Amino acid sequence: MNLFWKALQTQLTDNQWKWVKGCIIHTCTVKEIAAEEATTVEAVKSWGKQVRKKLRSEPFRKMIGLDIEDT
Repeated sequence: MNLFWKALQTQLTDNQWKWVKGCIIHTCTVKEIAAEEATTVEAVKSWGKQVRKKLRSEPFRKMIGLDIEDT
């Protein structure tokens, strides 16, 4: 795992990291993650929503070394 993913993981909850790892890294569906984690699809969607909210935050992006400027 490279430094970016490690930095991101340290700033997320366990469930938020499960969403990142499942949806982004392994390209699983929300339904697949829910089944693997024995939870609801709505719960997994909530984890993703929380992650996306964090990633939209400029201070958060800087903290994890992700400086993306809007074009």
